[in-house]
Amino acid sequence: MKQTYDVFSGAPEEEVLWVEAVDGLNHAIDRMTQRSRENPGRYFVYNTSSQTVVASIDTFQSDYGPAQTHQHPS
Repeated sequence: MKQTYDVFSGAPEEEVLWVEAVDGLNHAIDRMTQRSRENPGRYFVYNTSSQTVVASIDTFQSDYGPAQTHQHPS
C-alpha cells in the first residue's frame, strides 16, 4: 500500500490551504509542481505519518532565477 501525502498551497509557517491528497511521494511532488505551474505560488507536500514537510516549491516571480523544487530530509 502506498503512503498518502497531502499537497498544500502556502508556506508551512503561514496560513495554508489544503489542495489534495495523493498516493506516493513522486506523484505528490509531480502534482505540486503541476499546480504551481497553473497557479504560481508556494506549495508543499506533507507526510501525515511523520508530520513533516517532505518537499516544497516556490514559483513566485523573483530576480533569483527559476523556481526549484526542494525535497526535505525525513
